[in-house]
Amino acid sequence: MAGQIGDMRSGVDGASLNEVATLPSLKAYLAAHPGATDGWVAIAARHLHEAVLAISGFIAPGAILIGGALPDDVFEAIIARLSRERDDKIRDLVIAPWIPSVRRASFPWAGVAVGAALRPFSETLLPDDRP
Repeated sequence: MAGQIGDMRSGVDGASLNEVATLPSLKAYLAAHPGATDGWVAIAARHLHEAVLAISGFIAPGAILIGGALPDDVFEAIIARLSRERDDKIRDLVIAPWIPSVRRASFPWAGVAVGAALRPFSETLLPDDRP
């Protein structure tokens, strides 16, 4: 479940993605560091990159889509930073080409609603046959 990924802990501080990569965390950071969006982007991207590596190690997706309520310019900055970190890893490690690209979801602000709307289709088309 995508919503549970927010509870994933990463970084040397062990913070969850919900604590460091959400709109409330951006607002709290900017309240303590006015105008320092780049600092928050660096922190959020570092944690998100570690989550991407962890997820990709056992799922191997072609791409990871992220969404949420962040402002457009902040989303673009995070994705650019994640792309640079991916490129750095691929350049420095022979085994790193499996790291997927990170892209913005088609409807980043409505991901939960879209996922919930698709749930009945999922249940109908892919029923659970377990007893």
